[in-house]
Amino acid sequence: MKTRKLTVGSLKTVSNKTKIVNKEAELAYIKEKEKFPIKVIQNNKNFIIKPLKGQTLLDAAVSQGQSIDYKCKKGTCGKCTVKVIKGSSCLEDPTMQEQKKLDIYLHSGYRLACQSIISCN
Repeated sequence: MKTRKLTVGSLKTVSNKTKIVNKEAELAYIKEKEKFPIKVIQNNKNFIIKPLKGQTLLDAAVSQGQSIDYKCKKGTCGKCTVKVIKGSSCLEDPTMQEQKKLDIYLHSGYRLACQSIISCN
């Protein structure tokens, strides 16, 4: 039995239908990847939080086993301040408490985890 060496020119090309399916799968993957996760930094530690609609960042993080620092859960102490690196579009607008506490730092991506409500899944 003769064996034939395969070269780049001898390989079969992928059909257009397969290309379309692969492109659709790739777009679906990218869209799904955009939803997850929310990435935040606190005290030089990175946290990845799966968005849970209606919960605060803090509650979602704690329920997922993340060790974000916090104290009062009312937005007065500021201990739960995080910098949102990715996923800020999944958060509702800053509350009055966040605006009072963080002031100009809101524009740099800082949020109070106990006050930031997740608006998407």
